[in-house]
Amino acid sequence: MNGTICQSINQSINQSINQSINQSINQSINQSINQSINQSLSLLQVMEQV
Repeated sequence: MNGTICQSINQSINQSINQSINQSINQSINQSINQSINQSLSLLQVMEQV
């Protein structure tokens, strides 16, 4: 009985750890993607003006 309780506790702890890790990874990936998109867009705008 205690083993299964410990297992489920460990599972939920691991899940929340993995979730927060994945969130921060996804955030940084999205940030860099958005940055490069914005850079490309501003470059395009400059090229249009020339």
